[in-house]
Amino acid sequence: MKSTSSKSKLVTANFGLVEMVVMGDKVQSLPPTIEQKHLLHIGYEALCKAAEGYNAEAGVAFEVYAYARIENAMVAALEQSHMASA
Repeated sequence: MKSTSSKSKLVTANFGLVEMVVMGDKVQSLPPTIEQKHLLHIGYEALCKAAEGYNAEAGVAFEVYAYARIENAMVAALEQSHMASA
């Protein structure tokens, strides 16, 4: 089990991933139904959850794992928002 300190270090060291995902092609190609600041919030929450669920023994770098978790959270929120507004 990871300590709170090691999870905090993972999150802090990878804040930039959230902005990378917001600016990425997959998120940018979806209808802009959510403000960027809200997407950032969703991304930071997903980053924290990624740090909680990360298992280094799985052989995947944290950055790869977290990027996928962040992107999936943002895409799901955008799709949900788009469906609600349709």
